[in-house]
Amino acid sequence: MMELLSFSVILLLASTNTVVGAQGTNQSPTVTEANQNLDNHTQPFKSPRIINVGDGIYCANGYSLSNMIMIEGTTGILIIDTLESSELATFVYKEFRKITSKPLMGIVVTHFHSDHFQGNIPLLEDAKNNSWNVNVYAHSSTAKLVAENGETILAIIVSFNIYRVL
Repeated sequence: MMELLSFSVILLLASTNTVVGAQGTNQSPTVTEANQNLDNHTQPFKSPRIINVGDGIYCANGYSLSNMIMIEGTTGILIIDTLESSELATFVYKEFRKITSKPLMGIVVTHFHSDHFQGNIPLLEDAKNNSWNVNVYAHSSTAKLVAENGETILAIIVSFNIYRVL
């Protein structure tokens, strides 16, 4: 029954040739309206800031193409994605360090796009200098996809020998 309902909804949507504009009209937005809508949508991301999104969870938003997230546990921190450069990652990491001095225990690389892992090195160097054991977690396909796309995570994996796959 659910398949029939889903199919019916798809057919109904496919048969509709109405385009809903930005103001709920049946006209497409003009280029100027579309650009304004996109600009309005990105406003919250234009001011770099650390947002406390929950108990012990902080999101660095607006510093980069992606977000860097810190989860503070009882004995250490976990960083999710380290941005697209060492410089940006170092800056945000220092901002996180104003919140806690707990040891870095892990880095999660959510996927192979470079804006999610290029900042790994300075964080791993800080961990090494502090004698912290850090695991880097990523899906098993990440290293392969990075290598196919000419990125540098393989050097990170080899030089620190701490890569874990999920």
